Amino acid sequence: MSEVHLAGIGDPEPPPVPGVTMGRYVGRSAVAGRPGQALTWLGVDEQTGHRVQVRVVPGTPHPLLRGLIDEHLLRTIAVTEIDAQRYALVSEHHPAGTLDRLLQARERLTLDEIQALALMLARGLTEVHAAGLVHGALDATQVHLTAGGRPVLGGLESVHTSGAEDAIVTMADDVTALGRLLWASLTARPAPARPTQETLRTLAPHAPVTLVDLIGACFEDPPPTAAALARDLSASGDGGALQPVLDPGPATGRATSPTQPRPATAPETGSSVFHRLRGRYRRRGRHTHGNQASPATENAARRSTHPAPASQANDGSAPNNTAPPSTPDTQDLLMAQIRARTGHDRSRARRIKLAKGAGLIAVLSLIGVGGWLGLSSAPAATTPAPTRTPTASPAIAPQPTVAEEQELLSQAGSDDPGAAVRALSRLRVFALSTGDEGLLGKIDAPQGPALAQDKRVLAQLSAQDIEVRGLGIRMLWTNVLEQSDDTARVLVSFVVDKHRQIVTTAPEPASTHLVQAGETRTLVVELVRSGDRWMIYRISDPAAEPTTP
Repeated sequence: MSEVHLAGIGDPEPPPVPGVTMGRYVGRSAVAGRPGQALTWLGVDEQTGHRVQVRVVPGTPHPLLRGLIDEHLLRTIAVTEIDAQRYALVSEHHPAGTLDRLLQARERLTLDEIQALALMLARGLTEVHAAGLVHGALDATQVHLTAGGRPVLGGLESVHTSGAEDAIVTMADDVTALGRLLWASLTARPAPARPTQETLRTLAPHAPVTLVDLIGACFEDPPPTAAALARDLSASGDGGALQPVLDPGPATGRATSPTQPRPATAPETGSSVFHRLRGRYRRRGRHTHGNQASPATENAARRSTHPAPASQANDGSAPNNTAPPSTPDTQDLLMAQIRARTGHDRSRARRIKLAKGAGLIAVLSLIGVGGWLGLSSAPAATTPAPTRTPTASPAIAPQPTVAEEQELLSQAGSDDPGAAVRALSRLRVFALSTGDEGLLGKIDAPQGPALAQDKRVLAQLSAQDIEVRGLGIRMLWTNVLEQSDDTARVLVSFVVDKHRQIVTTAPEPASTHLVQAGETRTLVVELVRSGDRWMIYRISDPAAEPTTP
């Protein structure tokens, strides 16, 4: 088995883990509630080619560890017993690093980042506690940052059953630990032995009263449950993505050898791409004329032909306060195309508008509008369900009338969840493309992940002065996977139609981007009953779901 990186002198020998090509040794750390230490390696998933983190943990895994699957938790790919004394926990690897690394460089977070951090971690704890488990080791080293700046809760090897005789940490302790983490992130100093809301207000006078009160509530006896805390935080806003110290690159990447070019990777969100491109416009101020190759294009080609040595790769395993590395090749190529289109004599406002359009395409292709129900950029599942129900009509028009809207809402009350999904899908596409948040409230379940995701999409489109016209989808088939009185899971296959994306920044003329029809996608839609009809609770990509050995 070849290694991604050669082990250093004195590093422990990596154990064989089925399905993983073991790579560089990262280090060791204690595991809460367990004797001994866990050893960590980086590796490559042999099935997907994505980089993974392998933690070799002493003892045996908790029986419920494999079932801890949620967007707010570090995704577990496999749990493999190595021998009677230890097991391997294979999870996704995020090169952006951990919150601990971010705080070492920046000391404190912005208020928007604090809000997002608190909400995401409270939701992660809610999932752990809902399984009857206690996390037991919540601190900044266990909070991982995705490439898009979203925090996810790791350290799941430390979970234990709530109320166990040998347990020394409770669910209430988890909430208090979250409060201490938020205190340190907000004030750049650890929480005192007896933290109070008054002390926090003194240390952070700029923070909203609601946020201070919610953090202070974590230190009450007893504190609120994680679910109650998440609900209260959600009511006060979603916050913003955390900004890693280094340019993180892709969340997962394929391993590359010295003889293979680094694969191109798409930017993670339209908003981050827009701000990055705008900054590069200001810094560089260089343009191309005609078909002349730009410096960015030449640099991208040079890097793809002569990739950096593996020893120079930044995997996010250690703090690094040096300047950010170059951005992925696709961004350089995108910049070259934008500069070629703008020309040397165009105004700066026009150039920024084109950058917005480039960011828009990423928004629509990754998070919901261009992918209709897509929350992931992973490829669509290619194997159709064994039983599937073709839709009656091959195409869905994007804009229903008032009467049609009422009819579609009534169809959402159908006993057939597949029919409900088809009705809700048309309304959802229309709501996202027109910015109708009120209509979304009739489609997405309150406090559900789908509603939070859709609101973020609308906020990004609004912030970038974007209009979407002619957006529609063609439903290929639906398959009801599970159904009960109050919940259902439906597998949906669809294609996004060709549509136009228009950037309308006044007083400049509108910039139009024509997006061709997309590839066939397959997604899982989770429905919940609300009154007399179904509503969308969560949307996930079956191709991105973890597998167990």
